[in-house]
Amino acid sequence: MKKKVLLVYDDFNEMTLTESYLKKVGVDVIGISNEASLSDQILSFHPDVVVIFRQKQKTSSFAVGQKLGKNRN
Repeated sequence: MKKKVLLVYDDFNEMTLTESYLKKVGVDVIGISNEASLSDQILSFHPDVVVIFRQKQKTSSFAVGQKLGKNRN
């Protein structure tokens, strides 16, 4: 069974590079650039792991953590 990873990156180039690396090793990956669609992606994709990378501080890791807590099921 493939693992599912949801990437929340504020740097598009870094996100696409990480996506390509993970796909090469056989991981299902979806990348988003802000937390606005995070709840929808969690409900539809059901990721095993959520990776947050914020370089330019467009993405709030606190806000992402709150949304993850609300969508535990």
